[in-house]
Amino acid sequence: MSNHNQRHHNTPYYKRTAPQIRRHAYNQPDYRCPHCHMTLTEMRTARPNNIAGWDAGHIVDGDETYGLRAECSYCNRANGARKRNQTKPVTSRNWGNS
Repeated sequence: MSNHNQRHHNTPYYKRTAPQIRRHAYNQPDYRCPHCHMTLTEMRTARPNNIAGWDAGHIVDGDETYGLRAECSYCNRANGARKRNQTKPVTSRNWGNS
């Protein structure tokens, strides 16, 4: 099964740039996620059960041509899941009414 998101995470640009972006955010304790506006310390306090860290997120979801930026893992992965779920075909059935 092919994962659409896996493809753009394997491009030379992403492989070269993503580690630099994550490293830059980790090296700045006052860096804030552009979505939730929390620092890494604030994220770990607010979401103790979530493994908080920095991801390299797309400025425009799924399109690396606009560049990447550091986003907290929680926001980045939630945005990615939301986008994937919006593009999935509807396959549910109404099981309650026969």
